[in-house]
Amino acid sequence: MAAPDCCPHQEEVAFFVLELRLMRKVEPHDFDPPAPDARTQPATKRRTEALEKPVLRVVSVRHSLEATRLPAATIEDRVESPRYVLEPGDTLPPYPAYRLVRIEEDRAVLESEGEEIVLQLAPRGDPLGQRLRPSERAKSAIFRSLLSRAEQGAQHGGLMAQWRNVGLRGRPQLLQQAWLTPAHSERTDGRMLGLRVRKLAEGSFWHQLGLQQGDLLTGVNGSPVDSLHAWQEAMQVARNDQSITVTLERSAEQLRFRTRTIRPR
Repeated sequence: MAAPDCCPHQEEVAFFVLELRLMRKVEPHDFDPPAPDARTQPATKRRTEALEKPVLRVVSVRHSLEATRLPAATIEDRVESPRYVLEPGDTLPPYPAYRLVRIEEDRAVLESEGEEIVLQLAPRGDPLGQRLRPSERAKSAIFRSLLSRAEQGAQHGGLMAQWRNVGLRGRPQLLQQAWLTPAHSERTDGRMLGLRVRKLAEGSFWHQLGLQQGDLLTGVNGSPVDSLHAWQEAMQVARNDQSITVTLERSAEQLRFRTRTIRPR
């Protein structure tokens, strides 16, 4: 039966319904036909074998300007496309055999089965618009860049747009990765104190910068976020700059993080 004209985005709706039922993101292997010996081979084993050699890169490195906080690196799976913000000692969620052992000035060092894997941050290297490398199981598929994938949700509101754009940098995705609202002084002057982080998408660009839900973002690259104009300037920094320093308040503690990233476009 043909889809009714009143539902122009039925494909995205179908994906969303399927993900709700699976309680996770739909992945390419979900559409692979079962192997002839599928009934005798455990599903967990097939999945583990498919993930033995991930294609990884580091897209940002974050250092705390105070000694009280650990550094962090954002690791991207270039085949499956999600991003993970990790501190030393953390394992990569879909690849538990890969553990982040240390973070240097411009690189992240992982360890797997006793072997070190060095991921070099390349600020002048591949931008987000590059094409994804196809996986071995789907070489015939058409692969698009992360940025073009994100644009699927650019014209749509609501939850679908939020889901499509998690972890990506280009606008309008930046505004959809976190809910930032102006916070004002309770005094009579009512001056703006900064931006309160109401909600935050895991692995998003704001998460990469060091923000957490409940934080008050007070400064970006040395400039206070004390007006709507300053808010707009902060968005431009987040959109264009490759070295970003943020100042924030968390539980009455002032923190500063400096993050270096790959090119945004």
